[in-house]
Amino acid sequence: MNISRLAAISCATIAFASLSSGVYAQTWTETGDAGETLNDYQITSGSGSITTITGSIATDMDADVYRIHLDGGVFTATTVGNGTTLDTILALFTLDGDKLVDNDDASSGVSQSTITYTPLAAGDYLIGISSYNNAPFSADVFNPNFYDGQGGQSSGDYKITLGGASFSDNTTPLVPEPGTLATTAIICTGLGMGLLVGRRKNR
Repeated sequence: MNISRLAAISCATIAFASLSSGVYAQTWTETGDAGETLNDYQITSGSGSITTITGSIATDMDADVYRIHLDGGVFTATTVGNGTTLDTILALFTLDGDKLVDNDDASSGVSQSTITYTPLAAGDYLIGISSYNNAPFSADVFNPNFYDGQGGQSSGDYKITLGGASFSDNTTPLVPEPGTLATTAIICTGLGMGLLVGRRKNR
């Protein structure tokens, strides 16, 4: 078999294995400023599971709401232990804006949040994040004046770690993580060089 053809077949096999391994970009990054009401929430678009949402609470009065798909089992969302320093509030809503569960502090002395919920049925829901005291409020989703007009008390970047969720708009083709592509390229390059050296030695 031609040496270049053998290398190409081998590399294609490795690439296919990489794509079949399930290592894909699973993070949704806030685009612009995600809205905080039923009229301007941000729809997550991708394929397969979504494990992370990253964004920023731009001002203490800001809140961000995202549409995600719950797979039907236990759903979890947390800002604890993932680098978020913002004093967060997390909340889960139906698409009609009815609040299902929320959490301010995951535990005593912890300013970040964790929610756990088992939906009655798989489907699309809204996940919202704000800073304390900007509390979630059913129907209006987030009400900046919920606590005596104080609004939130902090701002900054956040990361929401998710479990049991998928992208809402589940149509975007799967995209391998950059590290996966780089590893595949290195392996293919090494394979090609090895075959070339072997061919020369056999002459």
